[in-house]
Amino acid sequence: MCEEDHLTSAYAWFGGTARVPALWLYSASDRYFWPGLVWRMFSAYGDEGAPVRLEMVGALWFTEDGHELVNLGGRELWRPRIDEFLEVIGAPNWDGDPGDAAVPNWDPPPALAPADHPAWRRYLGFGGHKAFAMGQGGRFGWAAHRVTPELARSHALRFCESELDVCRIISVAGEQPVETNPSPSLDVDGSPTGY
Repeated sequence: MCEEDHLTSAYAWFGGTARVPALWLYSASDRYFWPGLVWRMFSAYGDEGAPVRLEMVGALWFTEDGHELVNLGGRELWRPRIDEFLEVIGAPNWDGDPGDAAVPNWDPPPALAPADHPAWRRYLGFGGHKAFAMGQGGRFGWAAHRVTPELARSHALRFCESELDVCRIISVAGEQPVETNPSPSLDVDGSPTGY
């Protein structure tokens, strides 16, 4: 992490030249930026003349880390604030729904231990190409924000597998999970068939 005084000084410097209104959204459960630091950066930025507004949002339902607010799961918290901010400053906004997908609320896979249900919710809340893999005994791995669906599948399998366990993809792009199969059918390259 950057040294706090240097980070605050950098935001003061940015604020000295910023003239476009800015909206900062912040969750106090952010693991990288604690509330006192955010207030210092915000004050330094605004005190230099930058037009800025800070909005605090509550806890995130899909993760314990408020830094992940920008992910799809945080949409219900950030979208109304952005809409209202754009209206106040007279900036153009989308007409109706911009077409971004709602976050699915599928039940966790039955083989996933209750202690691991937060990982399933995090997976659902992330955007981009993503996949969730499971093996026998509840072992799992997932990947999000990958360049292609194939990379998401490959990385999820790699995170899940060990020398003693074979995993298979049970969800891609946040789709409802398919049942885990005790003896998955694999292609030559080790990826599950059917995806």
